[in-house]
Amino acid sequence: MPYVQRKRIRYRVKERLGRPLAVLAGGLVLAAFWLWLSSLGPHMQTDQPKPSRSEKAMMAAQEKSVAQVLARAADLAGDGAVQALMEAKALQEEIVAGPATTQAAVRRLAEIERELAEAQAQVWETAVLRAVADAEAAEEAGRTAEAEERWQEALAAQEEINRSAASAGAKDFGRASRLAKRLAELKAGPLAAEVTAAIAAARQAVAAEDWALALAGYTAARAGQARLNEEYSTTRYADTLQLGRIEKEIASLDAAGVAADAEALASEGDAAMEAGDYVAAAAAYAQARAVQVRLNEEFGRSRFVSAERVEQLEVRRQTAASIPRVAQLHAWEAQIAANLARREVGAARALIAMAAVEVGHLFDELSRSERLDPELRLRLSYLEAQQERLSEVQDAVMERFRPLPGVGELWLLQTEVPQSLYLQVMRTNPSRQMGREYAVDSVNWFEAQQFCQRLGWLLGRRVRLPTEDEFRIAVGGGTQAAALAAALEFSADAKGSRPMAAGEPNAGGFFDLVGNLAEWIEAPEDAGDAEQGALIGGSYLDLPESLARLSKTTVPRSERARHIGFRVVVEMTEREERGAPDLR
Repeated sequence: MPYVQRKRIRYRVKERLGRPLAVLAGGLVLAAFWLWLSSLGPHMQTDQPKPSRSEKAMMAAQEKSVAQVLARAADLAGDGAVQALMEAKALQEEIVAGPATTQAAVRRLAEIERELAEAQAQVWETAVLRAVADAEAAEEAGRTAEAEERWQEALAAQEEINRSAASAGAKDFGRASRLAKRLAELKAGPLAAEVTAAIAAARQAVAAEDWALALAGYTAARAGQARLNEEYSTTRYADTLQLGRIEKEIASLDAAGVAADAEALASEGDAAMEAGDYVAAAAAYAQARAVQVRLNEEFGRSRFVSAERVEQLEVRRQTAASIPRVAQLHAWEAQIAANLARREVGAARALIAMAAVEVGHLFDELSRSERLDPELRLRLSYLEAQQERLSEVQDAVMERFRPLPGVGELWLLQTEVPQSLYLQVMRTNPSRQMGREYAVDSVNWFEAQQFCQRLGWLLGRRVRLPTEDEFRIAVGGGTQAAALAAALEFSADAKGSRPMAAGEPNAGGFFDLVGNLAEWIEAPEDAGDAEQGALIGGSYLDLPESLARLSKTTVPRSERARHIGFRVVVEMTEREERGAPDLR
């Protein structure tokens, strides 16, 4: 056969047989590996000799004895059943240890042991119930030692049940916890009573101001409560909040002397305030505040700790320190007003500059004082802002006043308030009919009052709206007809107010009391509605018959209209120099 043909045949044979041979070889290798692994572990003894006939007979007799004992145990209860089952267990153990034992004998021994555990659990259950009843009776009778012993017995019996091989239904871990807690509370009771007594004694000592005895009582209470919290943490006597309160009382006793020092210093300050010694009062309040701050920092758990007290003492210190300075400012203000009333503007300016600086420092340095006067600061700030125009305003306004006929100490503005004057005083002009020659209009009652207040500051005198009687006095009697005729002539075709002093003045030297602009007047003190204000004199809008009656009308004080203006009265009584007011 040619070589090529032989080679092809060998290749086909190898292709057909190669895979099965590989699988067979792999299987042989795995089998050899398994046999090697199995040789590493323990081997069962298969060469145990079979029991003889006599051994089998002996085993049968033993099993019969076990059955008889179990039958007797079934008729018994309590300790009798336990004893019988223990006997059966011992006999069954002999069978299991004998040469003829079987797996059935081993299982039988396990069953007997379970029955024994259940029987023992029933005995212990009875012991638990009996011990609990005895413990409660002893506790009610006040026999604490006996009660503690019985609770201990009940707990021991329940723990035996829980550790035994009895079924889960026979066990009660919750009862064990309750019994342990009851026993702990009984043991902790006397200690808790000692703590309560120590606290009561400490409180009585505090009431009697026996600080040493109070400290001793609270110290004993703290030690007892700490022990209760640590050793009897599961009982109702454990109380971390109580321990905190006791420690706070101890800290308070430690701080009591410091608190007394602070209170004594505060009392010194009060006494100095009553005596008018404000410097000493401020110093005492400052010292009291410093002591209270130290108390807050060093005795943080004390009941005397109070941030509010620190604030109160600071307010009192600043109040005491401010009183002389406020009095000085009032004195300066009175002198400024006197200078302005005498038109001594240069002297007034010097005092205004000094007072404005002082009032700024006062409000910055003693901002929590109860004696600061915001109105005083407002007045001085306004005068400071206007001090360069004081002469200008006084010159512009004083020449426009005329004495009220028959009332020489009251001077009334000749015309309604000019827009130029209103602008100088109020730094604004609300008028709708603009012009320096016109009176200010569209001013409500509140703005008129504010103008009077500010103009009074600038003049150093009281400035106000005229009353109805004062207005009628200014109008006069015999001259009213001429003033009315002029007003009617102007109002016939008027579409707005006319320039001030456009006509002839009346006998008192006053212009436009009738017509032109209706004027705000001061309401009487017994006026019912504080929201209503009064107008008088009529305006260019009124009919002739209304102007002739010179009637008063009532409108809301917030009313602002182009036909409403006002004029003012200044009280010209010479201002006496005033001393500093008593601010106590």
